[in-house]
Amino acid sequence: MALSNKTPIKIASAVDLTQTPAYNSPSLITLWLNQGAIQINVSSVSSNNGVFKLQGSLDGINWADLCLPNTQTPIAATTLAGTAITILYQLSSLSCSYVRVVFTRGSSHTDGVADIWFSGKEI
Repeated sequence: MALSNKTPIKIASAVDLTQTPAYNSPSLITLWLNQGAIQINVSSVSSNNGVFKLQGSLDGINWADLCLPNTQTPIAATTLAGTAITILYQLSSLSCSYVRVVFTRGSSHTDGVADIWFSGKEI
């Protein structure tokens, strides 16, 4: 999904967090962005303990966890604690061409939906 404007874009709507062992959002092309933010709104959850994290890629095929700038330390994954939550990841100095959100279902996965938004600043 190419991003060419600065207004927030909903990239995924009402993702069912109970259906699959893992969910990958649509790939975001970030070639012309140097700053961005991804917001994940999780609702209708009471017992899900799955994990959200961010991944990046240079070719859109091979993916790795995004790391903090100038380190090999992955950006902290966020584990659901059985309650509704809003997660905001701020991205700066993007050096990868693509970004995506990954959700991995935990052992307790009886409910929950997520909307995922992205906004970016062009170079």
